[in-house]
Amino acid sequence: MSVGVENALSTFPAENPYAELTVGNRYGQFSPFGFDGTEVRSLNNRIDAVHSELSAQIDNRIYGLRSELNGRMDRLRDEMLENYHRLDSRMRTIEQGFARIDQRLETLERAIIPSAEPAQ
Repeated sequence: MSVGVENALSTFPAENPYAELTVGNRYGQFSPFGFDGTEVRSLNNRIDAVHSELSAQIDNRIYGLRSELNGRMDRLRDEMLENYHRLDSRMRTIEQGFARIDQRLETLERAIIPSAEPAQ
């Protein structure tokens, strides 16, 4: 029977003896502390915090853009309605002008062209 307590109180893993021969990682890739000796859990916590912060910033930016686009769309809609009413008014004026022209033509036709009355 044998009992081993060599690493029982160790807080850092053994350094990678092949660091100079490989990519240069101070600790082995399967170490709970990661490649450079930092604890993976603290890195994950930091990544989660940054992710949450970036998500909040992105959400705020999207909300701002959505509000800005809605404002632009409202202004464009109002402008289009204004243009529609202006064009509608112009079309009515043109129609009234053509109606007056039609009346004048009828008057001229009656004056110049005698009406065909049946002979008796």
